[in-house]
Amino acid sequence: VPSLGWVGLGFGASDSMIGADIAYYGRPQDDATPRLVDTKATANSKPTIDDSQDYYLQKYAPGKGSATLRLSRKLETGDPDDYEIVNNSNSDVIWAYGSTDVFGYHGSSNRGSAKISIGISNTALIIRAQGKKELGANHHIAWTVYENDTIQLEYVAPVSGWV
Repeated sequence: VPSLGWVGLGFGASDSMIGADIAYYGRPQDDATPRLVDTKATANSKPTIDDSQDYYLQKYAPGKGSATLRLSRKLETGDPDDYEIVNNSNSDVIWAYGSTDVFGYHGSSNRGSAKISIGISNTALIIRAQGKKELGANHHIAWTVYENDTIQLEYVAPVSGWV
């Protein structure tokens, strides 16, 4: 059976899952349809679904040897469960992926973190900041901050396969 796997990204105050604002694309449980889910992690365990779904799916595309997740959200959502993304700061982004569509434990090697610099210029008309962090072959995080204070993240993860 072909499996697209689940992929997730999160913002936090450190490279840890604890306290992170995480969005993932996958099935929350076996009988669910794959979708984008906004969550909050309070421990190094499965995060809880956030009452306010503030991330928006731009794209989920499985490819040969990888899957691309593109999502967006406001820098400041007003939701106490969301991490506030601050201008001219370094933000910790955590990522993880699984080999099945059902969201669950990622294992010790299918996760990581990266620091990204959110330096927003007031001179650009539409795109205020952007960057890309290579994580390996078929594996990267890219980000763009737009004039309307929305951040778009793209995460390419090596998750496609068979289960």
